Amino acid sequence: MNLFSQHTSVSLSINENGIPDVHIGMKIILNKFALEDNSYEQLDEREDDIPAHAKCSLLGSSMNIPIISRRLVFGTWSGAHLWEQRNCAGSQNIVMAKVEHKPHTLLYYCITFQSDFKFYVDRLINLTVKIALAQFLYVLYDAIIP
Repeated sequence: MNLFSQHTSVSLSINENGIPDVHIGMKIILNKFALEDNSYEQLDEREDDIPAHAKCSLLGSSMNIPIISRRLVFGTWSGAHLWEQRNCAGSQNIVMAKVEHKPHTLLYYCITFQSDFKFYVDRLINLTVKIALAQFLYVLYDAIIP
């Protein structure tokens, strides 16, 4: 499943989800990279716009999350995070798309010893966006909102 932020100051990332302080620590680090000190020459931009765009460029505006057996596949302590980089957040659109593709031939031949490879690929291709959305809403409330 692919998630994409349509706004240039909203980032998406996969990060630590077991410790709430990680979100705070990431904000501290990002603020050191892109200071909000009015030193940027801006045209028709608020003082937090240019730093927000820079932070978004560092983290990115999209992510891919594999789905296996109708579940989003994260690491043990991983979760999806939505980062609003501006001080005054508005409503933002996140586009979600089911990514369908056949396995690359080279990849397929390299791991044919795993009997369940084709089984999982076939299940991934057949999943619907509705199922992915239901799973993402769980992640949204438990992982993204600090």
